[in-house]
Amino acid sequence: MGSVFSMLSRLTLLCVLMVGLVVLPGCGKSDSNPTAPAATTGTIKGTVQLAAGVSTNLNNARVAIYTSVADLSADRVVKETALSGSGATYQFTLNDVTPGTYYLDVCLNGNCASYTTNGTSEAPISVAAGQTANITVNIR
Repeated sequence: MGSVFSMLSRLTLLCVLMVGLVVLPGCGKSDSNPTAPAATTGTIKGTVQLAAGVSTNLNNARVAIYTSVADLSADRVVKETALSGSGATYQFTLNDVTPGTYYLDVCLNGNCASYTTNGTSEAPISVAAGQTANITVNIR
């Protein structure tokens, strides 16, 4: 009986040691300087301004981005959101945009206005990971 008890004690001790070897290797370590994962997407934030004398309610108008002018013309939307605001100023935010170059338009009831800069039609918007592209769309 003594040898059976002794054998059981040894087996128990062996099991405890094996569990300790499995559990303990990472125990007590702390990463005092954890790094956040790198951003993989960007954001487009914008303001839509109505020109003086233009009177319309753009609340809930669609803002959409496209990967090319051809996609804009064919309405092949990559991502979209709705405008919010009132009066002559409206805002929008498109989050989680894959880095790249996009074209943007604002549409309400089938009437669309493209984002332009310096009179250039369909100006590209560059989106970088972890960055925000801020734009203004003027509607005349």
